[in-house]
Amino acid sequence: MNLQCESNGPERARPRAHQLCTEVPLGIIENPQPNSISAPRDGRTPSGSRHHAAFTLIEIMIVVAIMGLIAAMSVPTIYQIAKKEGMRRAISDLKDVCSNARAQAIFSGKPTSVMFHPTERRFEVSGSSAPATSAPSTGEEHSAPGPAPGTGLTGIIPDDVTLEMLDVNMFEYKDSEWTVVRFSEMGTSDEMTIILRDADNKYRKLTLEATTGLLLVSDLTRDLIR
Repeated sequence: MNLQCESNGPERARPRAHQLCTEVPLGIIENPQPNSISAPRDGRTPSGSRHHAAFTLIEIMIVVAIMGLIAAMSVPTIYQIAKKEGMRRAISDLKDVCSNARAQAIFSGKPTSVMFHPTERRFEVSGSSAPATSAPSTGEEHSAPGPAPGTGLTGIIPDDVTLEMLDVNMFEYKDSEWTVVRFSEMGTSDEMTIILRDADNKYRKLTLEATTGLLLVSDLTRDLIR
């Protein structure tokens, strides 16, 4: 170990504290180490915890408020889509009844008919209504309840929809008490054309293709405007 000490006067004049420097290593004097604690590189604090980013209560409340506003704005649209009324209900009922009548004819191997009652604004698959039964005591006939609405076997034309045309095999039956559209076991059907008008004077044309027995819907309002 190397020892050094600067001489500033006679040997006997050196104080005791100054003579201690002769016992200090050179490396400690030349390269003093800083008395500091370096931060760990992994992001941990000296206590071993880690800092995490988090949302404040105000930010969460703002997000919830925005989501509530969007939901409130979309409720009327969702309600109109889910609820069938007016023109939408008439078209939906016609599609369901004709589709079920065609399927019934194909699967049963026998012709099936759809009975229309234009003056009563209703229609159903022929035979879907329950047969009349007689009471044992009085002998009077009572008609059992028919299929409930929405089963696809019956349908109505709502009051706010006007039946402008009901054409079956080139004959008009709009003002008749009843008419029949037949579906064969091969999937074909009679020709039928129905034109409906709603309260906003929008027209829809429903055509039953004879070769396929499928009901097609078109917007007649656009054709009239052109």
